[in-house]
Amino acid sequence: RKPGSAWRRAPDRGELGARVCSMSYLDNFLVTVEDVPKEFRDAFARMRALDVTAQEATDNIRKAARQHVHKAKRMVAEGSVPSDDLLHKMENYYNKHETASNEKIQIAYTISDKLKRHLKRLDDDLLRFEQELNERGKLKGAEPAAGGSLAGASEPSASRGGADSEDASGTKRPSKRRGGSAGTSAMPAPLAPVPPAAPKAARPLTGAAARPPVPKRPREPDLELDLGPELAEEVGPQMDLLYPNYQLPIASKEESSQPLCGAIPMGDGVLQPATKVAARVSAAKAVPQEWILATVSQHVPGKNRYVVVDDDDPTGGTVHTLAPSAIVPLPLTEPAAFTRAHEHKEGASVWAMFPDTTCFYPATVAVAPSKRVERDYVVEFADDVDAEGRTAWRRVPVKYVVAVPKG
Repeated sequence: RKPGSAWRRAPDRGELGARVCSMSYLDNFLVTVEDVPKEFRDAFARMRALDVTAQEATDNIRKAARQHVHKAKRMVAEGSVPSDDLLHKMENYYNKHETASNEKIQIAYTISDKLKRHLKRLDDDLLRFEQELNERGKLKGAEPAAGGSLAGASEPSASRGGADSEDASGTKRPSKRRGGSAGTSAMPAPLAPVPPAAPKAARPLTGAAARPPVPKRPREPDLELDLGPELAEEVGPQMDLLYPNYQLPIASKEESSQPLCGAIPMGDGVLQPATKVAARVSAAKAVPQEWILATVSQHVPGKNRYVVVDDDDPTGGTVHTLAPSAIVPLPLTEPAAFTRAHEHKEGASVWAMFPDTTCFYPATVAVAPSKRVERDYVVEFADDVDAEGRTAWRRVPVKYVVAVPKG
């Protein structure tokens, strides 16, 4: 069916009974054809809804897993036993995902069976259409059936008891032929073969067309790249949910050289209260290190220490006193145009905040902000692979990507 064309309505049984005696099989079929696409459209819509349910369950499993690991580390460090609440949540999400997947498989099998039935019906109908058109003598290049003539298409035929009649509109309906109808007793004589057309002589190429093709340069990474299955989950409005308050003000041309504009380091100076930082709350030689999102509460000048509050604690009760070497301030602005000084180059090792968490993990820059319309990083987190063993590419805002701390 062409886009925008209407499907015929299927009449009720009484209407069919009154009309079937005066209609040929071809005319009858055109009236009773079913609205097959709508049936499949409903099934595909249901599969799409199940896809959304399964994806939400997958996202919840990942989120719960990250939270469980983060809280388990903290509780073990405090000498307490980790809770299993998040594990039970992950199990429920997994069951929900499995149920949606099984229903999608069942719908796919149902669609396949219906398609096979419709295809078989169409094959039978095409054979019957061809037979009827041959009997009428309307099939181009075919001889009318025995006892019939071209005039018999408009006049009642004695052998058919007057049931054969011309199309109700008096016009010929176009029909696509289908071959392979041998083996039926009432089939017409085979069509005469059509001689193949002589091939046209190729015209010699002249001018620019005769030049050898110029090899294409490899395309630089851009927005049209296949950024993997994980990146598609984090596009659009979800960024606000995965990274709250991720947008930075755009610095003017004069302010673009100031510290903490993009990747420009802080340098010497004291961090002011309310500054967002990446803070190392584990020992310097611990493996792996634990870096969290925190907010500077105050600076202790005598001891040269900072008091920071864990952003993961909504009550503000989790406080850490850290040395300046255990703190990396986050960018405060981003430039109007990224330069090498404002971004971490591709292939550089960084610490980036994982989506929907408040923890920083080691990562490698895959695509820099200067090559992206969204003005964010695409990174590869260490040990972040999908079911096929491929390293996932994830979007991370400029605000939550920092250089690897020295020492």
